[in-house]
Amino acid sequence: MALGYADPEQIVNRFITHGVPVEDFAVFLNNE
Repeated sequence: MALGYADPEQIVNRFITHGVPVEDFAVFLNNE
């Protein structure tokens, strides 16, 4: 966890990840 603001000059703070649907990585046990 970090406190404060991201430094936009740092490359790590400009990295953009793309999400995947939760169904691609989770198993729902009560799927009715």
